[in-house]
Amino acid sequence: MVRFDGGTIKSVDDISILKEKNRQNSRFGILLKKISSKIVLLLKSSWIYQVLKKTPRLIAFNGKKLAYSDYYLVADANWDLSDSYFDFLKKLNSQGVHLSFICYDLIPLRYPQFCSPSFSKSFSDYLSKGVPLYEKVVCISQTTSQDFQEAQLQGYVPKGKPQQLVTSFKLGSDLPSRKKTEEATNAQDAQERIRFLLNKSYLLVVGSLSPHKNAKAIVSAFNVIASQHPDLHLVFAGNRGWHVDTDQLIEAHDLYQKRIHILGSVTDGELKSLYKGCFCLIQASFCEGFGLPVVEALYYRKPVLASNVEPLPEIGGEFCLYFEPSDYAQLSEHLLTLLDSEAFYNAYLNKLESQYMPFSWKESAYQLLKIVLD
Repeated sequence: MVRFDGGTIKSVDDISILKEKNRQNSRFGILLKKISSKIVLLLKSSWIYQVLKKTPRLIAFNGKKLAYSDYYLVADANWDLSDSYFDFLKKLNSQGVHLSFICYDLIPLRYPQFCSPSFSKSFSDYLSKGVPLYEKVVCISQTTSQDFQEAQLQGYVPKGKPQQLVTSFKLGSDLPSRKKTEEATNAQDAQERIRFLLNKSYLLVVGSLSPHKNAKAIVSAFNVIASQHPDLHLVFAGNRGWHVDTDQLIEAHDLYQKRIHILGSVTDGELKSLYKGCFCLIQASFCEGFGLPVVEALYYRKPVLASNVEPLPEIGGEFCLYFEPSDYAQLSEHLLTLLDSEAFYNAYLNKLESQYMPFSWKESAYQLLKIVLD
């Protein structure tokens, strides 16, 4: 583990891995700069120590070195890092440490219209400095893996080390489980905050209100069906974006805070309750690296209306209803089909119950570890 304080590397810990019998002495270093992603959460969860056994701190940054053939995974998504961080990676690389990197998406490069120029530049600089050092780039979807390889061929992303592996693994869909007492408390807290949604029918949108999430199409589709279903609500669960246009679009609506709601950031307990209580999930994105809300909603056996841009069809398969992200009329038609046909809706639920096979975060972590260590 590398600790940072104002961009300065403070110390490094070794992590030993109980792998195969003939590789029991392999060690695996994981970069955890801040807890901001599901990957970081799953690697810190209690069960992972069945696989990773943390040893006493043997290595500090003041002159001591990581051992040859250790494994080091860059798992976080923070692009605004000082040069000292990349100097550290170069030192690890020169010592024979195996470096791997998780790539979540290439949105700042492929869709710069959805990002600020400064963010796109930071993202590009990060890849330019880091990618040449990595033996493996592990993407969170096959689509992102293909995007990464194409970007390397086109020169948008630098080439990696010889025989650099660019591959992918699947993210999990189950939300973290807590102790029963914690779950009861979390459920009670969630109940208080979202109590107004109890016994109401609502469409759920999970994720920030950033431009690529396409909230405008969702609101436009809701406008089409709102008068036909006067008791239906639209709920946005996620942080506000960095483009005020989206916020203003929603806040200026006649139904804002009456039938259209922005909850802001929600806890895992609240998110569970929202998934369980929703009529369906809408994911209208123009682009994604994975699309976690899709598989989370399917985990709770809820219908999903998703845009037809990859990787959403990759992860949702035959279990979603798809639409063109720029065609809100198509989205509204799908919504009316679900709302007006009880037989269709129930058949959809039955298909999810009988056929959908969720992928757990535990399975995801083991898949990731296998890729990194092989």
